[in-house]
Amino acid sequence: MSLDPSSFPRSNSPASSDSSLTRSRLRGKEGSLKKDKNYRRYASSVERALSLFDNTLQEWADYISFLSRLLKALQTHPPDQPVVPHKVLVAKRLSQSMNPSLPSGVHQKALEVYTYIFNLIKPEGLSHDLPLYYPGIAPTLTFASLTVRPLFLSLVETYVCDLEPWAIRPALKAIILSLLPGLEEETSDDFDSTLRLLNTLREIASRMDTQRPGAETNSSGQYFWQCFFLASITSPSRRLGILAYLNRYLPKLGVTDRRPSRHEEVDATAMPLEMQVAVDSVILPEPGLLIRCFATGLTDEQVLVQRNFLDLLVTHLPLSSPILQTRITKDDLQRLIVAAAGVVSRRDMSLNRRLWAWLLGPDPVGDRASFEARPSISSTASKTAAESEELSQSQYFSRFGLQPLASGLLQLLKRDTELPSEKAKPFRITLSLMDRWEVGGHVVPAVFLPFMRSVKAYKLAAPKAHFDEVFRSATSFFDGVESGMIFSELLNLIDWDAKSLANDAPRILDNLNLAHFILDHFNVREEDMVLNHAPLLTLAALIKMSELSSEATTSVAHDQLQAVSNGLSKVVTLLTGLLIDRAFLRKSDSKNSVNEPSMLLDRPGSAILRQIHQFYDRSRNSLDLQPPPFPPTDLADLIIKNVYEQAISAVNACNDAKSIPERLNLLIVVLKKLPRSRILRDKRLYVAIGKHIQASTVELSTASFSHLSSMSTTITSLYCIHKLGYYITYEEVSDLIPPLVRQLWQFLSPLSPKFHVEAVRCLWNLHSVSWSDHLVESTITSLMFTPPAPGSYQLSSEEEAGRYFILWNHSHHGTYELPPKNLQDSAQSQASYHSSMLERPLFTVLDLLSQGSTQPAQVVQLWLQDLPSVAKVFRIIISKLEGVLHRGNQLGTFEGNTVVSPDDYAECNYLFETIHNVLGALNHNGWVSLLTQTMAHNSRRHDASASEDNAEAPSLHSVVFQASLKIVSGYKSGTATANAEEVKLQQISLLVMRQLLLGPGVEELVESGIDSLLVDRLYSMLDEGGDIAIQAALIDTLLAVLKARFSQAYLPPPPTKPKHQRGGSREKLTSPSLLSFTSDKPEKSSVLLPSPEPPQRLLDCLLKGLSSPRSRAIIDKWIMLLCEILPIYSTCIFQILLTLVDCLGREIRQSYTNLQSAFEKTEGWPKDRPEQTTISLLTGFETCIAAAHERLLMEEVNAPAAKSPDQTHGFFGNMVSGVFASDSNHPRSAAMNNRLTVLLSFQDAVRLCFSIWSWGAAERSSLPQDTESIASFQYTSLRMRNRSRRILEHLFTAEALECLETMVDMWIKSDRDTSPLIFNLLHTLDGSRPKIAIPAIFNAIYTRTNPAALDPSRKSTMTTALTETELAGFLVTYARSLDDDVLDEIWIDCTTFLRDVLSNPFPHRQILPRLVEFAAILGVKLENTNFGEDRRMRKELGDVILRLLTAIFTSKPMGFTQEQGLLGRASLDYDSSSIQRIGPDDMLSILVASMPAFSMTLGDMDRITTAVSNISTNIIGPFIRARLFPNNLNTSFMALMQHISKIPQVAKVWKKDVADAFNDPRFFGSQLDLVKGGWMTLLRQWALVDKDRLSEIMTRLTPPATAGIMFGVGASAARLDADRKAQLNLRRISLLVLSTAEDYFIAEMPALLQKLEDLLGATASSSPSSATRAEIFMVLRALILKSTTTTLSPFWPLINSELQEAISAISSGNQQELYNPYSLLQACKLLDTLLVLAPDDFQLLEWLYVTDTVDAIYPPEQFEPTALADEVSHNLGVRWSTSSDPTRESTNLHHGVRYPGLAADWIRETAKDEIVDRVLRPFFDQLSIHAFESTYSISNPNLEACRDDLLADLFNESTMAN
Repeated sequence: MSLDPSSFPRSNSPASSDSSLTRSRLRGKEGSLKKDKNYRRYASSVERALSLFDNTLQEWADYISFLSRLLKALQTHPPDQPVVPHKVLVAKRLSQSMNPSLPSGVHQKALEVYTYIFNLIKPEGLSHDLPLYYPGIAPTLTFASLTVRPLFLSLVETYVCDLEPWAIRPALKAIILSLLPGLEEETSDDFDSTLRLLNTLREIASRMDTQRPGAETNSSGQYFWQCFFLASITSPSRRLGILAYLNRYLPKLGVTDRRPSRHEEVDATAMPLEMQVAVDSVILPEPGLLIRCFATGLTDEQVLVQRNFLDLLVTHLPLSSPILQTRITKDDLQRLIVAAAGVVSRRDMSLNRRLWAWLLGPDPVGDRASFEARPSISSTASKTAAESEELSQSQYFSRFGLQPLASGLLQLLKRDTELPSEKAKPFRITLSLMDRWEVGGHVVPAVFLPFMRSVKAYKLAAPKAHFDEVFRSATSFFDGVESGMIFSELLNLIDWDAKSLANDAPRILDNLNLAHFILDHFNVREEDMVLNHAPLLTLAALIKMSELSSEATTSVAHDQLQAVSNGLSKVVTLLTGLLIDRAFLRKSDSKNSVNEPSMLLDRPGSAILRQIHQFYDRSRNSLDLQPPPFPPTDLADLIIKNVYEQAISAVNACNDAKSIPERLNLLIVVLKKLPRSRILRDKRLYVAIGKHIQASTVELSTASFSHLSSMSTTITSLYCIHKLGYYITYEEVSDLIPPLVRQLWQFLSPLSPKFHVEAVRCLWNLHSVSWSDHLVESTITSLMFTPPAPGSYQLSSEEEAGRYFILWNHSHHGTYELPPKNLQDSAQSQASYHSSMLERPLFTVLDLLSQGSTQPAQVVQLWLQDLPSVAKVFRIIISKLEGVLHRGNQLGTFEGNTVVSPDDYAECNYLFETIHNVLGALNHNGWVSLLTQTMAHNSRRHDASASEDNAEAPSLHSVVFQASLKIVSGYKSGTATANAEEVKLQQISLLVMRQLLLGPGVEELVESGIDSLLVDRLYSMLDEGGDIAIQAALIDTLLAVLKARFSQAYLPPPPTKPKHQRGGSREKLTSPSLLSFTSDKPEKSSVLLPSPEPPQRLLDCLLKGLSSPRSRAIIDKWIMLLCEILPIYSTCIFQILLTLVDCLGREIRQSYTNLQSAFEKTEGWPKDRPEQTTISLLTGFETCIAAAHERLLMEEVNAPAAKSPDQTHGFFGNMVSGVFASDSNHPRSAAMNNRLTVLLSFQDAVRLCFSIWSWGAAERSSLPQDTESIASFQYTSLRMRNRSRRILEHLFTAEALECLETMVDMWIKSDRDTSPLIFNLLHTLDGSRPKIAIPAIFNAIYTRTNPAALDPSRKSTMTTALTETELAGFLVTYARSLDDDVLDEIWIDCTTFLRDVLSNPFPHRQILPRLVEFAAILGVKLENTNFGEDRRMRKELGDVILRLLTAIFTSKPMGFTQEQGLLGRASLDYDSSSIQRIGPDDMLSILVASMPAFSMTLGDMDRITTAVSNISTNIIGPFIRARLFPNNLNTSFMALMQHISKIPQVAKVWKKDVADAFNDPRFFGSQLDLVKGGWMTLLRQWALVDKDRLSEIMTRLTPPATAGIMFGVGASAARLDADRKAQLNLRRISLLVLSTAEDYFIAEMPALLQKLEDLLGATASSSPSSATRAEIFMVLRALILKSTTTTLSPFWPLINSELQEAISAISSGNQQELYNPYSLLQACKLLDTLLVLAPDDFQLLEWLYVTDTVDAIYPPEQFEPTALADEVSHNLGVRWSTSSDPTRESTNLHHGVRYPGLAADWIRETAKDEIVDRVLRPFFDQLSIHAFESTYSISNPNLEACRDDLLADLFNESTMAN
């Protein structure tokens, strides 16, 4: 075996060479012998032999030589002095010689020396010195060779077993642990001798028990078994040996060959005496240890161990054992049975088989093979009787195991754990337990509902990913449960009695919510469920629902009753979704025909519920399939009858707004899913609905509409289900439709848009079943007629016409064009279906036009002007007209007219009058429709390419003209007397022709009027009040007068060619006189002619009219007046603009607020036409701004140019030309004032339109509170959004830069919800697409940084108070929000801008970091698109980034800013809302965000290296060398370092930075969170890149020196300096070990051990001194946390000796020069860490420090503990310090996890001289008890807490030499 022994440490430390262990019992008689000359000679020879260990060991033969010399020296002892001098050091050197890495020859020689020493000191000496010598040989069997093992066993058997029992007692657990490896292989030579040794120890242990005075003499060996179980609990690696011993010697603890009989009591006193004695020996004094031994074994990682422990359970500890049932606590039985059940997660049949054997008990007597002949018949008979009395397997489990297993699973479920796998564990276990019905059949009912409740609660508390993982396990469990069981539990959830409803409504509600959760989330659609169980549960739920409505009069509070009702309704809704007709069409079983159907239907609900419960009870208690309680057809009738009765009672009661729609919808759903039924033949529902409709007066409320809507749906659905007229006849439908239509008609009020879409939908629904008889049409027509005034025609009213307009507007969708498929009968029906509801009421409305200038006629005119579907109106009229003309053609020639029959004069006259009236009402768009549309319904001609279609089908305009032409040309002028009707017909025909000829394209006739008088009249009417119709007439007249008088102002301007010409027509109110928006300057126009003065009070009148509430009904008229008079005010528009904009803006906001409130309130909403008013006012608003802007452009073109002659025209003009130009302030000119006025109006418009646009934005989820009107809300909000978006589009087209600046200003001040909406709008608008927006942002930035270098036409007017920093922040956020595909549009602009900035970076120095971030975003987008495949682009951007970095570091060097400003600002600003949205603007954070993009964009390695070097030189280096280091570091700095460290090619750069920081003496003042989150990751990476880090640090550790300056002036300072350096290097070693992976520095361990040995030789006066001991203990803590057993084994002798020395010094107080209070504290923390982690090798030493056996809790009488902790506690005395510090709180177990006891932060802050009193004394008090309790709790160590505590100690500078 090759070995380099020189790598093993040797020490010449004074502490070691001179036995300094202060424990008196280990000193022996040395003190008195020192005067003896023979002893001194003997001692010096031993000392000389020991010195060889420090000096001469080079190879393994030297170890043997050293041991031989030591043996010879020991053999020279005087005969009368059987002692070992320097025994502490001898024991340490022997222990080091038992190093596992040394060859077996060394081990043999060391054991030979041990044998001689044991022989020398005799049992009496060994009894005292066992703590000194035994730890050295205890681990031997774990590594010993075959030749060494017998020597060790012989040593133990010969010497240790002969010791006094009091000496063995404290070490018994350690001795057992040291022997157990010998039992792992039953075939080995040492197995029998090891077994014999353990039995010897058991026998010795039984003598220990009997040494108590008065105790009975027995050979039970209680103490041995308790230590043995403890060994199994704490040491998983030795469990195979434990099992070998238990299989042979564990007594049987119950009857294992049969199951108890039914009447047999399980009682411990009933056991045989011999078994009782054996049981007591195993379970006393602490029965829990036996249980924990099995529980830990059953959860072991090795399957073999689990299998053997299960075997032991079956053979030695049956479930029916009295020990389990009576002698241990319920919690312990629960722990054991859950641990056993946990093996099913292995999916191993061998384990499961043993588990079933234990849970279900031994096989029945008859099943076991018997090879003995049965002696007699009588014995056979008695056996059979016994058999019949024996419990069955199912009974056995339910009696002994069910309750603890179910409780354990539920306890497992309640555990507070963050791991989803742990949360899912009980589901997986239970699923596997269901493999055996005897177990699963009992367990599942007990845990099913708690499991479901747990899943429901977990969904609310856990993240979605965690819930999904748990839910998968829960779903698997659910799918494994038998469907009858599931629905039985669901039935119990939805069933309650009347008393509990009154007393416990919250619990009932919780149960209903759980039932809803189960039905909604789990699979309840299996065949068996939907066929057999879902119908039964639905019936039960319906019965409970009917009970609920009948119990409404009880003492239950209304809100509670409502909540329960809602919960039940949700459950019923899900259940009805499970119903299928197949479930009710099956043939019924003959056995079920116990009830006649009529009798069954008449039975009360409680009886039916009882029958369903009985069915599920029978199913649970029987394995056979139970017949269903009702035949399928009867079940269907029962369900329908329940729903039917509830629907009738709801309609009759009508006290609850929601109950009628819910019950009626439920009825329809059920009828559609179930087979035909005759239940509804009694017509009671029809009668109830009829009464409800007839009795109720229409109340405009949500509840009222909800009732109507549901009833109309119910009627049409009932008519169509199964076959037409099955449930309700056509005659009955015909009776109900008219009253329903009358009530629905009231909801089409034009005063509010609420319910419009829904009401129209209901009308068409009713029309779809009755359209052939025109029932709906006739009812609507009758509703539109009002009772006539005396002497007048019967005409419709204005209000009814308004309702019809709404019906028309919402009827022109594809859904209403054709009748439903099941109601179609012919092609003719399809053509006439749509018009059959709208035609007759349309003529009734158009008749109002004949009233001339009355208000109703004007209402119809306004409707026609705004109507997009005006072509459909013409089609209906023309089709009638063509019918008349067709009849005339068929009849032939008549007198006077060859076209129309005299009988049709009146009708023809009427139709032409209607056409005349409609034409009179048309606007420009209407004329366009007339000219482009044809008689075909689907004609959509939008382009000139359809010329062929034009030739085939004449336009509507042409058809009307031809018809009128036909009438006129067919007139014969030769008749004698002309018929008055005929003349009238001619007149009207000619009038229509004239209208058509005077249409678009022909100049209008000019009229003149008296404008001032009309204005005054209008003004006085507004003041005094008057009829709206008169107002409208006045406005019309005034318009005509003004147009005539100011004809010059209305002349069109010279034609221009705008760049962004919008296609399509403008809205009607944007009159043809308006100029379109344009951002281009028009050509110079001719000099404008002066125009006459407008009337004086015209403007005041207009403003008053716009803001008067009286004018709301005719707001369109006022807006039209505004639009038409604007050209009159063109010369002075800037003076009146702000007044107009302010007035309009105020009115728009008021109207818009009313519109919003209409959709939020359910009653009493505003009824002032808010929708139409807002639209009209917006149009006027847009027109005003448009007129002002066009006037501004015209004036700017005519103004003289102010440009310099030599101005250049680059992207930004000449960048440098304006740098030195003078900035003298000029007074603001009139033109500038005008521009400012217009731009302020633009800002108001942008803000106003954005607020309207964002109303219905889906991102805000701002649905109205009233969900009944959701469709109308969506329609209205969409209309508002579209209108405001069009205005914004125009604004951006005109002034993109100013509008964008306004949006940026809004974004800066917006909240988190509004911010995304602003970007959504910018992405939506065509005028703000990236190609326009990005250059505009650049212009805005340049205006603020270097305005002189910018072309004047590109400058911003700075009307918004934005800084360049805010604009740069917006640029970055906007760029990030853009799609990658737009890069090719903006690339040239972006790169040109960046290059221009770099040509003169100084003015832009404040935003250069942001531009780096912007360039990085471009780089990311470049990577994500094909555009970025061009290497030239990448190179260009890479150059820009490098130059930007250079510019930043040149103009803003980090060296002088980072301390005072840069980082401080970021950390302060980071909390503000804007910074959270934009991101920090310091260079460090920007580099962190941009580094990943840099490495992709820079591409070339040289560039990346250059960039990283620049960053290192200018940012990282100055940070590390700064005066404030390390307090100036933050998370951004660490993130930057981590990004850089992930680039492998630049390791050379960042390695140096990390090394500089790590080696800085101030490094250990860093913040802990930065160390955990940053430095440890960096150091791990550093150690991977540079493998010699640890070796290099170790070379700096110098051995302690006593020569040199020991006294004098500089001695103390030199020693302090050496101490500080050594402490720093030791802390660096600890941190490196902690940061790297486990055993990463395994090669450096021998050298590290040697260095530690050397440093432990320091004294108080050496250099470095013993002050470094605290850091040595920290290094050892780090090694224990990060090393495996093999790596640590050479360190245990050192750890053991030093730890004993340090802890002994606490109580003695005589070695304070070696151990200062910090060193003592760190020694105790090392012990604390060892107790928490309990490494295998430490368990062999644990008894030296704490009492690790049951004696800690149950000490024998006159017990004197020998453990160090107990001695220290005794010596210090239990005197608690006055300050009540929570010393022991942190050692408590938190959710089954062991925490270190000395990890509290206050301990680090304790003063140096108070550490022993305040910290260590409470720590040692009862330390043994706390250690035992943590073992007993089977808890896991918290490695994280140990690591965090060590880190906190490392970075606590106050404990270093200073």
